[in-house]
Amino acid sequence: MDWMQKLQGLAALTALATTFLACDADESGPNVVDITVHDDSISIPASLEPGYTTFLIDGQSEGDNHLLFVRANDGVSRDSMETGIRANDGSGDEFVTIVGGNGGMAKGEEAEVTFELRQGIYAVVLFDEEGELAADSYFTVSDADDQTSAPDSDGVVQMGPGFEFSVPADFSGSGTFEFKNVDDQIHEGAFIRLPDGATMDEVGDWARNGFQGPPPFEPAGGFGALDGGREGWLTFDLPPGDYAIICWIPGPEGLPHWLGGMSASFTVD
Repeated sequence: MDWMQKLQGLAALTALATTFLACDADESGPNVVDITVHDDSISIPASLEPGYTTFLIDGQSEGDNHLLFVRANDGVSRDSMETGIRANDGSGDEFVTIVGGNGGMAKGEEAEVTFELRQGIYAVVLFDEEGELAADSYFTVSDADDQTSAPDSDGVVQMGPGFEFSVPADFSGSGTFEFKNVDDQIHEGAFIRLPDGATMDEVGDWARNGFQGPPPFEPAGGFGALDGGREGWLTFDLPPGDYAIICWIPGPEGLPHWLGGMSASFTVD
């Protein structure tokens, strides 16, 4: 074999390798971003790339580390968005779309949530246990080419229509699951862990009595709020116990959706 044949062979191998690499790039998975939650601040990069993005959330707040991600609707400025969010009176709702978040969790715990980002202005918001704004942080998503793909999923947790969850029969408390809101209103899929012997009836009584006293459950993560028609992914591994997936979004009378039936119990062995 002369040198020309060797070069031709090398070129063929290079082309083949490039093809494989291109295929890998098409299946590169989501971007990955680290976030740290503090009592009065949220550490997140000021600029992110577009596409499916996995947020690794480190909860260091003494509160429940429950984050909400929103995107400014097209034509809304950052100033208008920020003013509406900081007013915390509902006046900013028309300016934003809720794109995802994580369920409440204790200090020192972590969450892994994934959802799609497209070009625009975003905010990540932390509320305290009384519903007051504790921290907000803002970032932009560039108009770069999207090189990402959605994560592999072990199943779909469907939120809606109406006040109901559809949970896969083999839902075992671990894996990566897509949370899909098929309703025309906001829902979330928060996890709570019930102490031995506790029931959802007791949780309901606590809520109907004005949320007085310690809650008869522990927050256990889950997927945060999503506007209707959107989806996100949650990767989790729950310890053994009795759990429920519930929606905390308040209805017209101010009571959470799960009191209207939007809950589903499951056990992790």
